[in-house]
Amino acid sequence: MNELLEALHTDYLLVNSTNEYLVEYSSLSENARHTLTGFTGSTGDALISKDNIYLFVDGRYHTQAEIEAKKGVCVIKLQLGQTQDEEISKIIKPYKTFSIVGKKVSQLRFENFKALLKEKNIKIQLLSDDPINNYTEKHDGNMTKASYTPKKFVPDKPTFITNLEEVSYLTGMRDFSKDNSSKIWGKLFVNGKNPPLLFTSNKTATDFLKNYEGELVVDKASISAFDYAQISTPIHKKSDVNILKAIKTDEEIESYKKAFDCTDKTLCAIRDYIEKNDGLSEFSISEQLRKELKQYSMNYNALYRFILR
Repeated sequence: MNELLEALHTDYLLVNSTNEYLVEYSSLSENARHTLTGFTGSTGDALISKDNIYLFVDGRYHTQAEIEAKKGVCVIKLQLGQTQDEEISKIIKPYKTFSIVGKKVSQLRFENFKALLKEKNIKIQLLSDDPINNYTEKHDGNMTKASYTPKKFVPDKPTFITNLEEVSYLTGMRDFSKDNSSKIWGKLFVNGKNPPLLFTSNKTATDFLKNYEGELVVDKASISAFDYAQISTPIHKKSDVNILKAIKTDEEIESYKKAFDCTDKTLCAIRDYIEKNDGLSEFSISEQLRKELKQYSMNYNALYRFILR
């Protein structure tokens, strides 16, 4: 790993579990931390130094990390009250260079690292590409219309939305082609009463940001540090979409009622299944749960549109 660090002109490299949409629960093929350490857990990042490879995991994964981590990986078992970024910052020595893949970390987290490392006089370097795993899946599944009418979102200033759930909510689009996802993979530009502009390609979105002139409202918690750096005049504001989502229409309320009814029947059925059968595994219960959901839902995909919003 020393050769890699030397090539990057850095002393430390953060290796993320997230993909370029900042999604932690992504496939292992997009997970650079898995490529580096062999650990398959959903969350937890790694840090490469000239002496060690550190893997940071919370209490859910202490045993799993010990079993899966490759030889030579030092597992840091976070305890209650410990935060990953604070523990990473403690390892980094003063007057060194710390590199982060800008496309796989939020602007908010990037700024948090700057605050944590300020007193150590650390130079933080943003990388445009991931040197461990630069593979990005094509998230171009079958987008379908959801079972509700999208609400109109008219922000005061031009707004760039990067939270995937919010993008799906405002467009009324869902992708059920893989893992029953309730969201689509995309970013959204909203400007007044004009029709929103949907980007389903990260490259296209980045090119748009580079060429956009003027103020642009973004949420630092969901936009990548790389995208944020492309914006000429960014304005940070927590998303107003949550406020919009909090006020339910009659149509949405009816959808919830259908989902609750289906869920109630499914849970009663799975309870009976568990009580009448001995020696069940979690897998068999999971499979039976899927069968019950299909049985009690007239449209399996529609159910997920109801309950995964």
